[in-house]
Amino acid sequence: MKKNILGLLLIICCMGLFTSCSDDDNNGIDAGQMHVSAVLPASITAGGAEDIVGHKLRCILELWTKGEVSQPAYRNEVVVEPSAETAAISFDLAVDAGTYDCLMWVDYVDGTVAAAGRSEDGAIRYADKYYDTSDLRNVAIKEMSSLINNEAADAFYYSGEVSKKSGEALVLQPQMVRPFAKVSVLEKNLREFKLLWALSGSYNATSKFNVSTGKAVDGEMVTVDFSIPKFNWEATPDGTLFSAYIFANEESEDMGEIKLNFTTKQGQQNVTVPADLVPLLRNQHVKVSGNMMKESPIEDTEFDIVFDIDVEDWESANSDITTRPLAAKIGDFIYKDGTFGNEYNEKAIGVIFALKENFTDNSDYGTAFEGKKIAGYAMALEGTDRIYIGPSKDGGFTDGTDITTLATTETYNADYTVRTYNGYEYSKAFNAIFDNTEQSLLFKQYKGLRAKYNHTAANLSDWYIPSAHQMYDICARIYGISPEKNGPLDESTKDATLRAAYDVAVSRIGTQAKLVGNASRNTWMMTSSFDKAQSKISTLLVDNNFTYINSATTGSWALNSQYVLRPVLTIFEGE
Repeated sequence: MKKNILGLLLIICCMGLFTSCSDDDNNGIDAGQMHVSAVLPASITAGGAEDIVGHKLRCILELWTKGEVSQPAYRNEVVVEPSAETAAISFDLAVDAGTYDCLMWVDYVDGTVAAAGRSEDGAIRYADKYYDTSDLRNVAIKEMSSLINNEAADAFYYSGEVSKKSGEALVLQPQMVRPFAKVSVLEKNLREFKLLWALSGSYNATSKFNVSTGKAVDGEMVTVDFSIPKFNWEATPDGTLFSAYIFANEESEDMGEIKLNFTTKQGQQNVTVPADLVPLLRNQHVKVSGNMMKESPIEDTEFDIVFDIDVEDWESANSDITTRPLAAKIGDFIYKDGTFGNEYNEKAIGVIFALKENFTDNSDYGTAFEGKKIAGYAMALEGTDRIYIGPSKDGGFTDGTDITTLATTETYNADYTVRTYNGYEYSKAFNAIFDNTEQSLLFKQYKGLRAKYNHTAANLSDWYIPSAHQMYDICARIYGISPEKNGPLDESTKDATLRAAYDVAVSRIGTQAKLVGNASRNTWMMTSSFDKAQSKISTLLVDNNFTYINSATTGSWALNSQYVLRPVLTIFEGE
């Protein structure tokens, strides 16, 4: 099946988060006392929400001594009734003067839970419901599936350093923030959404959070499986399939793949939201939407789905930021409509051999591609025959093309070891020469291939002659070739996926899909890189089995030299 090369819109606005700590001699607090108010965000779910009914809000406060061996100095818990008016949860306590690490955690517990005191310190404890809070430096989710479709799994934390002076009152008003991102997956096809009978799925998520560091605990990734055997679309008429809280760090990270299974009257359908598509942004709501459900059953494989990503703070307005591309893969087939996938079919026109990496492409692709980013490069499924080229004094091996006129142009490129992918730009000079002769047999076949694999996709350039380094990457990734000039074969340069796609094309099309075409002798690989200083093309010399390769300005437009031309094109990120 196929996937779209897309730009994905991220809508994001970050809320300023801060902690306010101050002394206050006029608030009625006795000298030496500490008053702590955990300030909750305005977006906290009101008590009237269905999931919140039967719950209370709990706040935990811990103070830890500073030093090499940190010791607990204070811990207590307070519960309040959740409501729209709940703006803060407060503690009054007395502690010795000193500097402490202050850790706070807010979550929901059963509304009927009774306080239980500890004999050793008299601290109040309430039974955990969704999170194991016995150690705020290692808060653990008790049941991963409880964080799905459950507003009562919401939670908040604070971590900071406080200093208590002797004989002075201290008032703290820390701003609580969520330790996770909220991820919602939505079906855009509401007609099919209303026909959904059951939903199940899985994804990977971190199961523990360290309040002290403010980070998800490394090495605690688990698979979360969930099942909704009787799906009720009326509960989420906007198309929401499920929502989940997922621990996230302050730095943006990408979520792994999300696997979904739909059950409808037509049967079951499996869909995968690709890995590295969904950003996990702390304290923000990420919405992933796509036309995932089909009216007819489809195989358990990849789908032609366009995913939209909205990322917003729980309580602030939206603003646009940079788009996120859905990357192509080396070895994917390119189709006439600009999409790509791992299946060869009648719409295939080429194979992706490179992504935009650490090489240079300064080509001017024209106004249609201004401002667009390059996603990758593809070679055509076929190349030309092995054809003589260049002027010949005996007339027996010529197509009439005078390539030496390139010496007067601005076209120049070093050999293939220089990582330049400027083939589109270099091809302009070659095109001008080829267009000025009716005897160019090589170019006639080249034009024939351009017509055969013509496309109208807005994200694909025209076909052109590859630069020397583009041609080297094609040969190296298919056959395994040393980057050294005249070097031996080198298996480490192979790309197994590209080679597999190449073999599929050869099996379906025949010898014309081979890089050397119908050649049975040594063959120069045509490139658009021309060395003006030597009046030579920067090229690659191969035999028909690629058992060796010579390279880089060793080729010239000599008599009896034959060339194979494999067109390539550039892939741009979609809108």
